[in-house]
Amino acid sequence: MEERERESVVLTWNELAQRSRGRPHLGFLKVDADRLGQVFARGLADRDTISRQATLNREINLFFSGWVQHLLTESRFSDCYPLFCGGDDVLVVGPWDAIANLAGTIREDYRAFTAYNPDLTLSAGVLIAESHYPVCQAAKEVEKALEQAKERGRDRISILGAVLRWQDWAEVYQEWERLHDILQGERAPSALLHRLLRYGQMWRAYRDGRDPLGLRAQPLLAY
Repeated sequence: MEERERESVVLTWNELAQRSRGRPHLGFLKVDADRLGQVFARGLADRDTISRQATLNREINLFFSGWVQHLLTESRFSDCYPLFCGGDDVLVVGPWDAIANLAGTIREDYRAFTAYNPDLTLSAGVLIAESHYPVCQAAKEVEKALEQAKERGRDRISILGAVLRWQDWAEVYQEWERLHDILQGERAPSALLHRLLRYGQMWRAYRDGRDPLGLRAQPLLAY
């Protein structure tokens, strides 16, 4: 198939999911700029003019409608499809592992775009679902995940039921990739992932006060 023909092919949800590493699942990503209302109201301080507000609004929209669209043309994100890009938020669907990578990339690029201004941050929600999951329901669920990130203080990502600061997510993603390499190289059985997941559930139950015996996760993990 010629390159131009490949670029014109539109994949089904199931085909997108099959392009994931590991389980064939879809990922849905919703990203939203934090506190833009406050930024427009007080961010320019005594330099506030209509033209400056219009410029700020245009630049923010340029990032979401222009730069994010550009990111999706890169080979690592070429299987991700924008359902909405513009204003101050985006909604993207694709293979779940590419979506997880895309979330952190958008955040890092936004920081650079805003000259690392600590008052200009992003929150994100990620939903991982099977390919036959209804899109309308997925849109609602990923919106809930985004709201969880904002309710916990903003400048965070909500994924797989956990809300993490972006700094912590960067470390988790590195470990995620490391585990993938270990399993791909057959240096550990896939049952390791199930045990790690169980220990994580035990720890959360202990941390939330639901099960004091959940503290057993620590010696089990060390073992």
